[in-house]
This record gives sequence, structure tokens and C-alpha cells, in this order.
Amino acid sequence: MSEIKLTEKEKDQIGRKCCNCGSIESLQYHHIVPLTFGGNNIPSNICCLCYKCHSLIHFGKAKNINHSEATK
Repeated sequence: MSEIKLTEKEKDQIGRKCCNCGSIESLQYHHIVPLTFGGNNIPSNICCLCYKCHSLIHFGKAKNINHSEATK
């Protein structure tokens, strides 16, 4: 998982709490459509996740994260 460089304004737009569990600790930003699959670095393709939820996505153990909800 590489770090996404975002401005403070972009972080405000995307959100500053985990879109899965609501945590405000250890926040990271995640590409909804990965860059390798044609995604891009625009805010509508990025969601905020805590470290734990982000790790679960990348290691294939997350079953309850709804990416469509993450973009709201």
C-alpha cells in the first residue's frame, strides 16, 4: 500500500474518518478503483480508511466494506 499524496482541501472533501468503521485514528486513503485497473487520483476515486480496515481490504479479508458507500 503506497501513500496517496493529498492536499488538506482534498482530505476535507474525501473525509477524515474511516468510511468503514468510523475511526479517526491511523487514517489512510485508498483508491476505490486501483491505479493498475485504470483508476485515478481524483477525490471521487479515493476513500478514507483506518489502518486496520485498509489492511483488511488489501489482504482480502474484508467482507463488509462497501465501496459505493465509501464515496458518499
